[in-house]
Amino acid sequence: MTGLPHVVLFYDVQDWAFHNVARNVARILTGEARFTLAGRDDWFGRRGVASDLAQRADVLVFLWRFDVLAFLDSLDSRGWDRMTGAERPAVVTMVYDHLYQSAAELAEIGNPFPCSDRIGASSNRLARVYAASKALPDIDVVAPDGVDIAQFRPAAGSRAGPLRIGWVGNSAWGSTVAADLKGRHSIFDPAIARLQAAGVPLEVRVADRAEARLPREAMPEYYRGIEVLVCSSAIEGTPNPVLEAMAAGVAVVSTDVGIVPDVLGPAQRRFILPERSVEALVRALEELAAAPGLVADLKAENLSRRETLSWETRAALWRDLLIGALEARDTPAGLACTQSIRRLRQRERSGLERMRRLVATNRLAYRAYDLLNARCPALIRHSKRLLARRAG
Repeated sequence: MTGLPHVVLFYDVQDWAFHNVARNVARILTGEARFTLAGRDDWFGRRGVASDLAQRADVLVFLWRFDVLAFLDSLDSRGWDRMTGAERPAVVTMVYDHLYQSAAELAEIGNPFPCSDRIGASSNRLARVYAASKALPDIDVVAPDGVDIAQFRPAAGSRAGPLRIGWVGNSAWGSTVAADLKGRHSIFDPAIARLQAAGVPLEVRVADRAEARLPREAMPEYYRGIEVLVCSSAIEGTPNPVLEAMAAGVAVVSTDVGIVPDVLGPAQRRFILPERSVEALVRALEELAAAPGLVADLKAENLSRRETLSWETRAALWRDLLIGALEARDTPAGLACTQSIRRLRQRERSGLERMRRLVATNRLAYRAYDLLNARCPALIRHSKRLLARRAG
């Protein structure tokens, strides 16, 4: 390697959370590395692109950890020679969720970790879960997401009237695995309906990418138009809307997920729901609707913590992750990683792995999967279960 290392950051969908992570990592480490951002649409089903990226890169970072397996399955002979050679790129996989943690699940979907020189996670909670499991590796670096505090700023002044409550996310996320993991339909909407039926004065503003994608540049203004953000997720790595809301001076009511207990201050931590239920959310929002002064205090506490949430405070963590991967590649552990990559090429694939390989290497199959994922996620979820059942 000569000059600045070339890092390829792999994300899933343009303008979604992983793309935001990739853009900000490239921004905060400008001048320390050369970055290429590669979304699935850039290389899934595009012959030779994965191998070209492997040829040029010094470090490959997969924000969705299982994409490393799709990437390897997409290689031609040039790419395999590069990935199994002495000067192969270092590989980093990131963990942002609590999915696929059992040995049986990893055996069925494929295990990305033996092909990783370094493994990062977005929260201490995830690191503890992985450390406690015999089926999972230890996390090398905890690198929480940040927020661009220059972009997400508080509103000027104050406004009287009903409590303005917001919900941000993609209610279809994870729908090929389980229903309503974000809690929009099973937690948030029923709680709001119950409050409205009781005559509690409130306004509701929802930014749900599953219904209509609000442009990324419109999100700072969205947060300035609400007073309380609700996070109703069952599992999260971060979640990013909580960080964005805090930076914009918005109060937060959240389930106990991701880094929420780590980033909220003492007053705000009282509004981490004791259970993920409609009843708990109703109680929290009723209290805030009746206490404008309390809402103001929570907003002030969040604003006082905004500097600690900036992406710039995460630069050292990402630097350690990338440098550590390059150093690990040249150790006995790195040699074992190379051997795992070689074995991966010859492995007998499960039904789910064969499906992933088809989607990653065939453009038509990728387009069909993308369409089904958007319109009929339950069908994909059912198909995955059938494949897993047959394997069992």
